[in-house]
Amino acid sequence: MAAKEEGAQIAAELGLAEPAARKASFPTDAVSQTAAVFAALAASSGAVTVKDIAAGFRGSKNLEKYIGDVLDSLTRLGHVSTRDGKTYSIRRAA
Repeated sequence: MAAKEEGAQIAAELGLAEPAARKASFPTDAVSQTAAVFAALAASSGAVTVKDIAAGFRGSKNLEKYIGDVLDSLTRLGHVSTRDGKTYSIRRAA
């Protein structure tokens, strides 16, 4: 008769992919929204679209509208540039 071990744990590699990190929610206040959009622009290697930035956040009904509004404001203030009104990048000082 085999002895039964209680409380023993067996570790096994199942070969499953790690769960994807959960996306952050887009901030609700204007200052934090602006910071989030700036951070997304700074992390990009080139011009990005509203959809590119929105892909980094959990979706909400008006997410792309909020991001577009922030980008429009930053463009008017001269912090962000766009050539076609669809792709945006941070203006770099020469």
